Amino acid sequence: MKFAQFLDHQANKTAGQFFPALYEEYFSAWPPAPTEEQIADAGGNTAVATAKARQDEEHVRDLS
Repeated sequence: MKFAQFLDHQANKTAGQFFPALYEEYFSAWPPAPTEEQIADAGGNTAVATAKARQDEEHVRDLS
């Protein structure tokens, strides 16, 4: 079902509306876990480290 929704958004050039909802659903089921290094970089604040881990997961790109 998600793939069909993606294709619709892609065809209508509205993919930017598709991904935020998809990320919310995905990360509510599988929240990112910050590494010990990310927690240390955040001064021990796990909420900040978790937000950074999520941000890193959301920003993917093709490096080819």
